[in-house]
Amino acid sequence: MKLSKRTISFFLALSMLFMLTGCKESNTTEYTMVQSFEYHFYPEEYEEKYNEFNKSYTLASDKDYQVKLSATCEDGTMEILITDGENEQRYKVSPSDPCNEIISVTANSSSTMSFTVIIEEETNGSVIGEILSR
Repeated sequence: MKLSKRTISFFLALSMLFMLTGCKESNTTEYTMVQSFEYHFYPEEYEEKYNEFNKSYTLASDKDYQVKLSATCEDGTMEILITDGENEQRYKVSPSDPCNEIISVTANSSSTMSFTVIIEEETNGSVIGEILSR
């Protein structure tokens, strides 16, 4: 019976340790995803009037943001323009030059972020983005 009491005591102590560890206040500075987008472009679906795509996002003034951007082209090219406040970044994507970037936006620097993707008729590619905040 003593062995079982020790075993039970051990498991209770271990359980309490896990509970206390889980309740610890978190001072994490990790980013969490708040929005994502994914666009695919195919030459057979190309229409001249839709060769430019625009999307805007509202940013909370008290948060830092990161944008993880990944763009590739199997054929053709695309141009990606990212604007946050007065900052503007431009990326040209081609089969030999993919885009894998992380863009940081500090708190109180901008209230919006906009993305523009311009493709050509031969573009066969994709753009994947994740907007993260902390």
